[in-house]
Amino acid sequence: MQPCSVCSAVSGWGKYIRAGSVLDRAQNLPSINGYILPGIGFLLLIFLFLKPSFILQGFSGPAAQHAPLWISLALGLLIGGLAQRSGLCITGGIRNFFLFREKTLLSGVVAIFVSALMVSLISGQFNLGMEAQPGAHHSHLWSFLAMVLVGLAAVIVDGCPFRQVIKAGEGDVDAGITCFGMVTGAAMVITWQLRSTSAGPVFNGKIATLLGLIFSLTVILSYRKARVKR
Repeated sequence: MQPCSVCSAVSGWGKYIRAGSVLDRAQNLPSINGYILPGIGFLLLIFLFLKPSFILQGFSGPAAQHAPLWISLALGLLIGGLAQRSGLCITGGIRNFFLFREKTLLSGVVAIFVSALMVSLISGQFNLGMEAQPGAHHSHLWSFLAMVLVGLAAVIVDGCPFRQVIKAGEGDVDAGITCFGMVTGAAMVITWQLRSTSAGPVFNGKIATLLGLIFSLTVILSYRKARVKR
């Protein structure tokens, strides 16, 4: 259901993009700015090895669910390099197909889906449906609205969360700020207990989703350009 929700978000708000609703154009900044986010990432990696007392490590829940460090680094570098060279963007591929009928990026989306499906089948972790899935529930309306928010925000900033990480590594300051926003948002979701569980979405999570949609719509309308009449 999630890909369909993103498609709905992209196609539903595509008229604003075609009407010229875009954020301010990119500007050239001093090259040192491009090293800020990679430098912070490298610093966090050092903290991971040194384990300073002011960095708390979780041993239960989402904080403890991760692959071994060296496997994560190796696969991260491999996938990141391939994504950087190919220009892969999940939301961008869906957006371009629905708005402009351009299929280049969409082929990458299909490849990711097929690859993930094959790995799940081979590893025996494939589970069709929503039962016994982490964080899955049957409140389809709120699942749809949450993914609309993800798709809409990704279209506004011109790239899905995955693409923002790649662009930040290339030195894109805007993408770096977006990554900081995602990390901050994740911390707020966990700290304020906004995330859904198998029992369904919580009330505060619903409010956060609606506020996010209102904020995104406000940004779109604020940056909408008037059509040029011919």
